[in-house]
Amino acid sequence: VGAWTLTSTFDCSENDLGGTLPTQIAAWTRISYFGASNTALSGTLPSELASWSFIANFRVHNASLSGALPSELSTWTRLNTFTCDRNALSGPVPPLTVSDMCRLIDDTAPTNAFDC
Repeated sequence: VGAWTLTSTFDCSENDLGGTLPTQIAAWTRISYFGASNTALSGTLPSELASWSFIANFRVHNASLSGALPSELSTWTRLNTFTCDRNALSGPVPPLTVSDMCRLIDDTAPTNAFDC
């Protein structure tokens, strides 16, 4: 998957995809939409995803992600949508965009524990 460097849209939502997000997807530096909702993805979000400087829509609701959001995600300055409800994410929201990121986080279920 790391060879897919021109990927701009990736959506694997609504399937039985499981495991952790591979760090190789950080090579998708042109990605603007990432969707992995309603999957069995688990583990943490890799800090290497900071290379996604064009990401505008990040949707991972109803997966099994856990842990803190990497502070490196503060580089996601084009982010319009960050949907992550029904996971077990926690901790501080990346510091440089805390007000914007807190506004964008769709935390409709009490399964995440962010500090905004």
